[in-house]
Amino acid sequence: MTRQEIFDRINKERDRQNELHPDWYGIDHGLAVLAEEFGEVARAVYELNQSCRNNHNSSAPILMSMKELRDELIHVASVCVRWIETEL
Repeated sequence: MTRQEIFDRINKERDRQNELHPDWYGIDHGLAVLAEEFGEVARAVYELNQSCRNNHNSSAPILMSMKELRDELIHVASVCVRWIETEL
C-alpha cells in the first residue's frame, strides 16, 4: 500500500467519522475515542498472533487478521487527525 493510498483511506475514514459522530466534546473525549481505537489495534494484533500460531497450513485467517489490523490502524490515524483538527 502506498503512502498516498494510506492517506486516502485516512481521509475517507475521517469523512465517515464525521457522518457517524459529528460532535467532538474536547480533549477528554478525544482521549477516550483514541483509547478505544487503540484497544481495537491491540485486539487485532492478538488475533493476528493467534492466527499465525493456529493456522500453519492456511494463510486465509492470517490475511484476514492483517487486513483487520490495517483497518484499525487507519481508524487510530483518523482519530488523531480529527483531534488535531479540533483541538490544536
